[in-house]
Amino acid sequence: RSLQFLYFIGHSWLKQMISRQTRLAAWLLLVAVATEAQSTTCPGSSSNCACGWTNNGANCGNDDGSECFCRCCCSYTGSCNWQNGGGGGGGSGSSCSMPTGVPSDPPAVDNTGFVGCHGKLSLGGPGGLQLVDENGEAVRLMGMSSHGLQWFPNCYSKESIQYLVEHWGITLFRAATYVGMGSKAKDIVQWCKELGIYVIIDYHVLNPGNPNDRAYSGAESFWRDMATQFKGEKHVLYEIANEPNGVTWSTIKSYHNKIIAAIRAIDTETIIICGTPTWSQEVDKPAADPVAQPHNVMYTFHFYAG
Repeated sequence: RSLQFLYFIGHSWLKQMISRQTRLAAWLLLVAVATEAQSTTCPGSSSNCACGWTNNGANCGNDDGSECFCRCCCSYTGSCNWQNGGGGGGGSGSSCSMPTGVPSDPPAVDNTGFVGCHGKLSLGGPGGLQLVDENGEAVRLMGMSSHGLQWFPNCYSKESIQYLVEHWGITLFRAATYVGMGSKAKDIVQWCKELGIYVIIDYHVLNPGNPNDRAYSGAESFWRDMATQFKGEKHVLYEIANEPNGVTWSTIKSYHNKIIAAIRAIDTETIIICGTPTWSQEVDKPAADPVAQPHNVMYTFHFYAG
C-alpha cells in the first residue's frame, strides 16, 4: 500500500473509477512503478538489503522513506540509506532522480482562490451523482492528504500548503485528524480558507478499524463541534471515518447513520464523505445498502498503487 489516491463517489454507484488522471497523479504513479521493491546493496557496504516502502521497513528507525520513496535497510547496522540516485545516509533527497520522461521541474500551477470561482459544493447532475458547484457545474478537486497531524508537525503550516496551492496547483487539502488533533485541524481549515481552496476534515479511523470502538467515543462530540464552527463555510467537507476495516458494512453504516444525524442537526448541507469496508475499498456495499440520510453524502474509494 505504497501510494494512495482518493476518489469520492455519490451514494448510488461508482460511475467512473479513474477518469483522466491529473498530471501530478500520473507522475506519482510513475515514480511508484519505478521504485518497486528490489534487491540491492547498501552504499559503502557489501551487505545486501531490501528497498521497500514504509511498512516493509518499519524496523529501520524513524525514517519513513518519503523523500525518495525507496530506501535501503542494512541488516548489519539497521540504518537506512536513500536509493535511486539519493546517495547514502539520507539527506534532503534533492539528488533523487526521476523516471525517464517525467519532468524534474514542471511549470508552476497556481490555484489560489479556487473556492471563489465555485463556492459551496453539493451533489447534482444526472441522478444527483456528480459533485457540482454553486452554479450546478461539475467540479473535480485535486490535492493531497496530510499524514497524521501529530506526526511531522513542522510540515503542516500555512506556508507549506500555500506552496502546494501556488506551485502544484492543488485545489483540496485533506487534514488527517486522529483523536485529539482537532485544534490543529481547525488551523488548517483557516489556512485553506485564506488560500481559497477546499479542505476535508478527515476523522482518521484506522486502528482500531471499527468506528464504533470506544477509542472513538468522542466522535459525535467532535463532529458537533466541527459542524457548529464550520456550517457556514463554503470550502469545508466532512470525512467522518477514514478507513474502516475488519468489520462489516452494517457495523460501519450504524456509525455513519449516528454521525450523519448529529451533523445534520446542525449543518444540513455540507458534503459528508463516508468510509467503506476493507480500508475504504468496498464501495459496492453502500451502493446496495446506502445510509439513512443520503443527501449530499459521498462514499470513499481508496486505490492503492503497487
